[in-house]
Amino acid sequence: MGVIILDGTQLEEPVSAYHIPGDKGGPLFILIPGNPGVCQYYSEYLDELKGLLPSYEFLCASHRGMDALLNPKGSVGKTTPYKLTDQVEHLCNVLEWATARATSSDPRDVIIMGHSMGAWLLQRVLVRFANSPKIRFKMAGLLTPTIRDLAGSPKGVKLSWILDTVTQYPGYVMARTVQALYKTLPNFAFGYAIKLGLGGWSSTPSHAIVSTIAMLSRPSILVQVGQLAADEISHIKSDLPEFWDASIATDRGFAIWAYFAQNDPWVSDTTRDEIISEHSHLPSVHFDIAKGDPEDAIAHSFCLRQSSRFARITAYRISITPGLEPTKPQPPTISSQL
Repeated sequence: MGVIILDGTQLEEPVSAYHIPGDKGGPLFILIPGNPGVCQYYSEYLDELKGLLPSYEFLCASHRGMDALLNPKGSVGKTTPYKLTDQVEHLCNVLEWATARATSSDPRDVIIMGHSMGAWLLQRVLVRFANSPKIRFKMAGLLTPTIRDLAGSPKGVKLSWILDTVTQYPGYVMARTVQALYKTLPNFAFGYAIKLGLGGWSSTPSHAIVSTIAMLSRPSILVQVGQLAADEISHIKSDLPEFWDASIATDRGFAIWAYFAQNDPWVSDTTRDEIISEHSHLPSVHFDIAKGDPEDAIAHSFCLRQSSRFARITAYRISITPGLEPTKPQPPTISSQL
């Protein structure tokens, strides 16, 4: 259990991934990160899921160019920003790597979930592998998904303004700024400033603090984060009809679960309602919108402070999906947290 380095002929270059082994022949749960695509942000979420789904194997690979282990500290370097299309190819290679390790000739049961823009990537990866003889997709999870009209979301409007009026290279601006701070401030002061920015010691779990320090001490990752965000504004305009069609294929169908946050800064209410209206009639699709007090409801960036709660919600949804392993008994209130 922990961060490993994926390497093999299927991959363009080595990449770090958070990996938890499972039972031989057990299902494979693949999580596609959002942006930033640093796998360590999801460690607590996956650890909690493992306790609820003990036979599952879990894998979450960092996005290409956003590796907090392999990228050098303190340097921007000769960084070439990777685009959304590059990340799709990277994730296809990761899936090839994962399935190449199978010891059985039978197709591997796979649950694949994508967080935020990772859901947009998921749609394209899944369609690419929908008819693969090595994989049997059982469920696709779209977690606080940004799959349509990102520029129309509250934060998308602000980012679009920055790109139009300030700079088309936000990643380089962020990277050079943080690089200057990293070289100027003592290590303890740099780390302390990050902890304050995240809300201090008491309110932020250690995995989120460690992951953020690891990312910000590697300005080359910030180039990727900022430039990928700019590419998202340009290209996340519509989701993929073939993805929804594939879910109801007679012999290769799979369940789709989409979970939306309340008042999501990256997903407008109009976009969310359009997606639900267009696809809720499909028999294999289920939509949830976070309930409860807006201050306490599951947020877009659940992986920072709400990993344990959202893991229970995820496990519950898996447990009631036909053909998937039931979890350990859950508290009666868990369904109301959906």
